[in-house]
Amino acid sequence: MKPRRLGWDWWSELKLAVLADYLQRFTTAVRGKSKGANYLDLFAGSFENERRYGTGTFAGSSQIALTTKPAFTNLAFFELPGPAARLRVDIRAARPQDHRWEVVDGDCNIELTPALKGLDDVRWAPTFAFLDPRGLQVEWSTVQTLARWRRDKKTKIEQWILMPEPALARVLGLRGVRGRRSADRLDRLFGCRNWLPIHQGRRAGWLSAEEMRAEFVNLYRWQLEQELGYRTTHALQIVNTDNRPVYTLVFATDSLPGDRIMGHLYASAATRTIPAMQARAQAARQLRREDEAGVSRLPGMDELEIATTTSRHGSYEHEPPWEPAPIVDDALDLDMDEADLDPDEIDWDRGFDSNEDDPRDT
Repeated sequence: MKPRRLGWDWWSELKLAVLADYLQRFTTAVRGKSKGANYLDLFAGSFENERRYGTGTFAGSSQIALTTKPAFTNLAFFELPGPAARLRVDIRAARPQDHRWEVVDGDCNIELTPALKGLDDVRWAPTFAFLDPRGLQVEWSTVQTLARWRRDKKTKIEQWILMPEPALARVLGLRGVRGRRSADRLDRLFGCRNWLPIHQGRRAGWLSAEEMRAEFVNLYRWQLEQELGYRTTHALQIVNTDNRPVYTLVFATDSLPGDRIMGHLYASAATRTIPAMQARAQAARQLRREDEAGVSRLPGMDELEIATTTSRHGSYEHEPPWEPAPIVDDALDLDMDEADLDPDEIDWDRGFDSNEDDPRDT
């Protein structure tokens, strides 16, 4: 996979801020009913993250989970071997007396089942799983495994999944799916080929790009509820500084408190946090451009610009998923003008930062 450019954008920090808020409320809610709580992080990343622009760092998901109060009793962090080794070193250095955690080396789609067997003794404890891929790496079989681990309990594992629906346009060209490997990856992402009618609708002009993205997220939520039996799902779309979609955060739960809490956090993020962070990012970008151009600014203008741009608010209202269109024609059109595309070789950063549409897909 191509190396990522250094630093993380503000929407990554936003996502982890929502995670921190929810985990604190999750452990608070379950500790009144259970002596323990489990946390699973399937794409754990780094203990500390550098901001792409500006100075400083912010806590990674593993650090957030380890410092959550009330505390989780068991935590498992999954990462590929190189990043896993660094994460293990960083956690030990920061928390030498903390023995609640383990780092699992390898592809989480492969390592999850044996790791869960090692946690069978604590399967009774309410469990939260965070799935935060950089691309299309999450396989539906992994989501199924998580859902089935506690299926005989009152609530299944709560899952918070990053769904990079804009990235799907990078492998679903209007001339056809860009290679057999791309089609196979989408089959693994959804666990079926039910994504095909959405792609066909986009190619035929029945769906706009925005409608196509909404249909992909809806299909995922529909399968979480109808196939895996989750009581409810929530979806919050995250946009970049230019209001282009970056990804959607999909939450699946059987818990009434979890439903209410995440609904509240999504509404707060949409109406306050996202506009505020977006405005600051826009102001910072303008400052960088003016600094590069040698433009002088009057004292206090930075704060004024931020204050005047934070008045724009989004909104969030929970809506259940609708039944997706069935497969009528299962013919798979491949784009024969391109070599077979490996999704792991895509520079996802370019798509996520600028969300540039392929010229052929407009």
